[in-house]
Amino acid sequence: MIGSLSQASSLSPWVVLRAVVFTGFLLAMLILMPGRVDAWQGQVVKVLDGDTVEVKNCNGKTVRIHLYGVEAPRKSQYFGNECAQYFAGLVQNKTVHVINVGRDLLGRMRSLVWIDGMSVNEEMVRAGYAWVSNPVGLSPSCEKWMGVQVAAREGRAGLWHGLQQYLDRGRVPDLPPSCPIF
Repeated sequence: MIGSLSQASSLSPWVVLRAVVFTGFLLAMLILMPGRVDAWQGQVVKVLDGDTVEVKNCNGKTVRIHLYGVEAPRKSQYFGNECAQYFAGLVQNKTVHVINVGRDLLGRMRSLVWIDGMSVNEEMVRAGYAWVSNPVGLSPSCEKWMGVQVAAREGRAGLWHGLQQYLDRGRVPDLPPSCPIF
């Protein structure tokens, strides 16, 4: 914990402000979301990007879900196609177990997704195709994934592979504000 505090003090004010604002949104989401957990299984019928899928449930209804606690670039953004392709390789046409955590402030269903005992959310972070989007430790999963993210970045997995070269050239890739690029 002490190491985390010393790292936080070296962050730019902009990064700290973004983290504070994002934390406020997450807290509001937790306060506003219902207390029940919805667990189910279905078959992935479509991968929309690196963190969004459509899953057909047992009633034949297609449900759009976003991975809880992680975020990946959209297809039109830096490394977005690669993230979507990796995600599709993991889940396309497979039976997944879904735990709906709740809806975010934009009304999107946020879910934990599992295949054969493997957390897809965590695997996307481990492979470097997603990052933890709520690093403040609001859930034990996100706290664990922060360590996984550090290892992925240090190992230059997935999108982290070319990111440092991109930044070294003075270019900032088009990524969502939640991406910890600095």
